[in-house]
Amino acid sequence: MKQTIQQKQAAFEELMRENGFQYLGATTYDGHFIYERTWRRTSPVAFYGDMESSYKVMAYISYGVPIVQLFDNGRALGTRDYSSPKRAMNAIKEIIRCAGYAV
Repeated sequence: MKQTIQQKQAAFEELMRENGFQYLGATTYDGHFIYERTWRRTSPVAFYGDMESSYKVMAYISYGVPIVQLFDNGRALGTRDYSSPKRAMNAIKEIIRCAGYAV
């Protein structure tokens, strides 16, 4: 059974809240909420000391398609789109794990 755009929007919002994403007041050009979450870690670096790294994920849904934007230490890594909210969340979890952050 194919999901409607409203069903995908509702499922997406529920998944975002369940996984710690927050709506910080930003919207897309068509009025959809942008959810955001940032992971941080501190690593010891030789001859420098401790260094903090961050990984930010911004996600929204546009016309029934989940869009995910990735940022590593403030640098944009790219934009990806997925066929369903569940696939987007599974991909986000895998991306975060491969980047070395704890989900």
